[in-house]
Amino acid sequence: TLSPICFFIQIIQITIGVSLGHGAFGEVFKGSLTVGLFAKPVEVAVKTLKNGSLNSDDRVTFLREANVMLKLRHKNVVRLYGVAAQKEPIMIVMELAPGGSLLDKVRKDAVSLTQKRYYCFDTINGMQYLESQQVIHRDLAARNCLIGSNNLCKISDFGLSLLGHTHQEKSFLKVPIRWLAPEVLMKRIYSSKSDVWSCGVLMFEVFSNGEVPYKDISKLHDVRKEVVFNRLRLKPPSDMPPEDITIMQSCFEDNPASRPSFDDLRRTYKELCGARALQKLMGWFSTDTPELAPVKG
Repeated sequence: TLSPICFFIQIIQITIGVSLGHGAFGEVFKGSLTVGLFAKPVEVAVKTLKNGSLNSDDRVTFLREANVMLKLRHKNVVRLYGVAAQKEPIMIVMELAPGGSLLDKVRKDAVSLTQKRYYCFDTINGMQYLESQQVIHRDLAARNCLIGSNNLCKISDFGLSLLGHTHQEKSFLKVPIRWLAPEVLMKRIYSSKSDVWSCGVLMFEVFSNGEVPYKDISKLHDVRKEVVFNRLRLKPPSDMPPEDITIMQSCFEDNPASRPSFDDLRRTYKELCGARALQKLMGWFSTDTPELAPVKG
């Protein structure tokens, strides 16, 4: 079990491997974490902060991700193992999801309708947990969900996340306009219901095989204008089943209070997917997340 003493990791415990890609603040690597003298190293993902190239606000944002993830423990949420902050580059060490991003998965592979539903259910299941923990993700999108070793989809990228019921930003910085709800675009008000809107956009991504939302509108300020003032909504992909269309469209209600909660969405999607299939999918009798013993000393 991960304990507070395990949160701070010594750099000597980390072995860096191949690069998995670049994030907003640095590079992400595949690596391994040694947690005991005789323990087998655990494969992990290591997110690094660029040396000396970021201001103090960027550093706060980078470490905010670790602070939010510290309290989270769910099979559909990427798990934090700890932070190495003794010297630069600062590193966040997380569970490795070897299947890559959900966006790459639906773009590159021939994903069946059933599997698309499972990915959507996994996302909703993870977000329902975040909702119960009063975590507002604020950047839910297919690119920020990862595929675990047993094909479970997991919520990741908590760099914009906040704790609380609602939050109003003073100004917009770098935000994912195409995934944002009208109240965010108009008043910069975030809540779990704005995450529900983003979940509807994610469903569109999954069933359209990774199409860019509002792809025919190139300028982001035009996307904002169309969504807020002309009530433009994403059209369902051609092969999206009616039941899934209804769920997606319920996420796009103008009034946040009229949108379902993630708890509502979870119940609806659980019925849609079927209990027997979900029992296998959810891994009720196993888990793919390695357990770590506390690090001593």
